[in-house]
Amino acid sequence: MTKIHDADLRTRAQLRCAGTALAVERFRIARGRWPNALAEIPKDILAAVPLDPFDGKPLKYVRRADGVTVYSIGPDETDDGGAIRDGGSNKWPEEDFGFRLYDVDKRGLPPLPHDEPVGERDEP
Repeated sequence: MTKIHDADLRTRAQLRCAGTALAVERFRIARGRWPNALAEIPKDILAAVPLDPFDGKPLKYVRRADGVTVYSIGPDETDDGGAIRDGGSNKWPEEDFGFRLYDVDKRGLPPLPHDEPVGERDEP
């Protein structure tokens, strides 16, 4: 039962982050910039900021030098500042769940090598 419960939490976190990331991108398309906070997104795009299933608080959002990250703190229940790998997979306990959205001029760049530490590209 524990494995099923944990898988359910991970799935909920990923789906909530994906939906929120879509709302963030819709905001960027409409306004020509990233929102300063998730609460800035109009209710017709995102009715409410979804809750993180791991801590019951709203999902996190952080601006980066090359875009933004929408994330959940993940099963370790530690906010790692949105440290995630591209593609949203979470295989290491020191990572959060979520999605990176890149500035338009940064899109289409080659991915980081798998052996490069998480966060190297994230530093402003």
